[in-house]
Amino acid sequence: MKISKSLPENFNPERIVITMSKGMGVGDMILATPFFRAMKRAYATSYIAVLTSFYAGTILWGNPDINEIIIEDTRGIRLVNLYKLLKKGKFTLAIHICSRTEDVIAAFLAGIKFRLGPKTGFLHDYLINYRFQSKLDGWTDETHRVEYLMEYYRALGNNTRKPIEKLVLSYPPYADEEIIERMKQEDSYELNKPLILIHPGLSRPLGHFSIEFYLKLCKELVKDLGVSLLITGPECEYRETRKLIEELKTDVFDWVGKTSLHELCALIAKSNLVITHDTGPLHIAAALGIPVIALFGPKSAYSRVWKPYGVAHYVVESGSPEDCKICEFKGRCSGNSECKREISIEEVIEAARKLLGNEN
Repeated sequence: MKISKSLPENFNPERIVITMSKGMGVGDMILATPFFRAMKRAYATSYIAVLTSFYAGTILWGNPDINEIIIEDTRGIRLVNLYKLLKKGKFTLAIHICSRTEDVIAAFLAGIKFRLGPKTGFLHDYLINYRFQSKLDGWTDETHRVEYLMEYYRALGNNTRKPIEKLVLSYPPYADEEIIERMKQEDSYELNKPLILIHPGLSRPLGHFSIEFYLKLCKELVKDLGVSLLITGPECEYRETRKLIEELKTDVFDWVGKTSLHELCALIAKSNLVITHDTGPLHIAAALGIPVIALFGPKSAYSRVWKPYGVAHYVVESGSPEDCKICEFKGRCSGNSECKREISIEEVIEAARKLLGNEN
């Protein structure tokens, strides 16, 4: 890998800040945890901080490889707030991953001596003094996101012949206790039935499948596999997901809008299988070792980049790349999900049967 100029020999920065603010969600942060672990092992005596949003930072609770989670202040002028945070931190190395221009400017103004990031052109290339040219772009090729993030680790001159670490995720004990208590209050839970958690993600127009698809899928799962279903999602999706609960009536439990992020982690940990599309719960399940069925749109590199990492899983895709022409694709998905109506429910059922160990 080529870097614009060489780092000092035996480079061992005392204080490191990793900026991850642009479009970072829960799943993105979980997929970065192998990178955090590799960094901590390479720089065991270094103080490592992650600068991100409140929502994304919440999932890093208890992460042993991070010394500090810096939540960006959204009040007032963002650049000024960032400058103050970075200046106060007295960092010697800034690693810019999915960073906004303000992050790069603030690191420069704060006097951080070593500023590492990919070569992107324009202002970033002027303000980042240690630029590397990655062979991967992290979005359109078939390299998994976890492996792409390790490019930043390699750019520091580190040896990556060792296997990439597993995903890391922990949550407060109270979340487990809360979920167990609530499940005890539900007399209708049958402990002898497998629990499948379904997260439709209906509030994401570019990712979700139709409510009709999930309704048919849920009916088939209960009928063919004899399972109980846990339906989850944010409160804003309750109006849509209640159709599932009202239609199915039995063997379905409504958790929509009833969990915090950490409680959702605890609920996923109690499940035998998770079915969802490319959203945070997919990667939470993978990090917790829960089998996943990941639903994606037309077959493309996208599913290879964002599929579940390090856990038993099936990726079920609909159609082919040509199906994007349904929307007259012109560089940006219209989000009408036409292409996703062709996904095979039979394929999902068969995948669930295998992951639950019910091939017979």
